Amino acid sequence: MPFEVSAKLAEVQAELRSLDVAFNEASSKLVVERDVKKNAVFQERAELLRSKSATKAFWPLVLRLHPDIRHELMGPYDDQILDSVEDFRVVFNPDGSYRISFVFAANDFFTDKELWLEVSAPGEDLDAVISTSGVAWKPGRGPVDEEEDEPASRSTGQKASREDAAMTRGPSLFELFDDMAPPPGADDEEEEESDEEDDGFRQAYEEEYQERMEMVHCLVEEVWEDPLAILVGQQADDGEE
Repeated sequence: MPFEVSAKLAEVQAELRSLDVAFNEASSKLVVERDVKKNAVFQERAELLRSKSATKAFWPLVLRLHPDIRHELMGPYDDQILDSVEDFRVVFNPDGSYRISFVFAANDFFTDKELWLEVSAPGEDLDAVISTSGVAWKPGRGPVDEEEDEPASRSTGQKASREDAAMTRGPSLFELFDDMAPPPGADDEEEEESDEEDDGFRQAYEEEYQERMEMVHCLVEEVWEDPLAILVGQQADDGEE
């Protein structure tokens, strides 16, 4: 193939890639603009729930009825924590970041009044950054440390029992808000690790990152975006039984 033809084809391909990049950038901006505009509609929903004194009952009910949350994410004592939920919020920011938060009454498991998680806008070739409030678990409450034996709990999908009500340790949906280690290499002052150790840390971080983002997407895109679909879906399931 003549050099001139090859060069022209390369220019055409570069122009096509440029159009794709411009389209993706424009699409991302439109998504952010749409999400920010939704904040006002979500606020109307929140005011409606408050006017009916339904906020405290509404969000715990939705969370309990979401099949993935109930069967895969909730721990043995999370029903007790949900009883203390006073509000649930998601706010989208103009820079593409967003914030999830739960507001609580006093409870037996942690001292926090609010737990929050923020997800930054993703960079050009970088994942979004997760920032969290951390959870101030009370002594003898919350997730089990690595060196501890995890207590036996009910099987996934079973309803909470009196025995569960006495449990105070184990996995929890609200571990989502616990502190998360920075990505490998983020701290320049870290001691140098071997390639094998570095790979292990990186794999562990990526697995935890993906798990947290899956939970975040569930809360934002399903629970917050359309709680009515969860309630209606449960009513349909009840009608089929």
